[in-house]
Amino acid sequence: MSAKDSCAITIGDQLFTTAYLQALDRPDFIDLHQHVFGQTFDEYWYDWKYQQRQSPALGMRNAAGQLIANCAGVPRVLFLQGAPYQAIQIGDVMVHPQWRGILSRKSPFYWVSQGFYQTQIGPDAPYQVGFGFPSARHLRLAQTLGLLSDGGLMWELSWPSNEATFPWHWPLHWQAQELLSSDPHWQEHIQAAWLAMQAHQDQWCWADRSSSELSWRYQEHPSHTYRYLILKRPWSAAPLGIAVWRYGDATQQSVLWLDWIGPPQYLHLAQQMMARLAKECGADHLKAWFSQALCDRLKKTPHCTAQVVAHLGIPCTSAIDLAQAKTMPWWWMAGDTDFL
Repeated sequence: MSAKDSCAITIGDQLFTTAYLQALDRPDFIDLHQHVFGQTFDEYWYDWKYQQRQSPALGMRNAAGQLIANCAGVPRVLFLQGAPYQAIQIGDVMVHPQWRGILSRKSPFYWVSQGFYQTQIGPDAPYQVGFGFPSARHLRLAQTLGLLSDGGLMWELSWPSNEATFPWHWPLHWQAQELLSSDPHWQEHIQAAWLAMQAHQDQWCWADRSSSELSWRYQEHPSHTYRYLILKRPWSAAPLGIAVWRYGDATQQSVLWLDWIGPPQYLHLAQQMMARLAKECGADHLKAWFSQALCDRLKKTPHCTAQVVAHLGIPCTSAIDLAQAKTMPWWWMAGDTDFL
């Protein structure tokens, strides 16, 4: 099946059709998303994620024409120890609750995932590498079906911010300064931090964090409001790194640290900066998501607790050595998802 074709599939005695969705399918997609995830998204969210990014989505319809399953992805650029790859981030993999009980190994989940991976991901496909952050259950099912390879764990680290845990000793030669989203130099500061981060790209595997990419991800996000904190020297206006954060819930009881754009050696300082911010905001905790390589750097910091929240799943059609994927130095944070 090519990206332009539709495909008829029989499961048991029922006929289904898979095809790539178009703009006119937007209402059906949003309706399916709400049935599966219980979240209410609108056309602004869809346009931000799909129309603006030209993100492909492979849907499955039943004989009555109802959209009952989908697998989609958002184009990204990965730098795997310095080598650039056109990549796609898998998301919105969903099957309508009424159609999850089909007694077949090759269910709607299989057909939309397999069709998407085969046409979109591989050495000769539009995207060389795919990745996503499935739950443990989703990953096990996809591994059983030969769809995904396990790329490692995603951890949530949490630090309490009460007086007992943080009598602060902030280094004198460092300063934290808010970067307003309305600052006319916002893009300039982000790009400077990204260039400083790129100087270490031969040691890491991470996604593009250029100003244009982060403008889409954070500045234009239709659901969340993000804030930015610069780590700098007191005598210089130049940022040495920038942290992205937002309140983690409606009650503002936690601060969610989403991203760090800057040299890896300042990650510990960024964590101290963000923990101090959480305390000043009156939040109970600072929380953040990290891939294993980053978790190993921070999990021994004082009062840190850790729990697994997701996995890194890599489609088996990806043009990388899947046997090495789990030990690659991945740099993932919460901002690499599209839902936090």
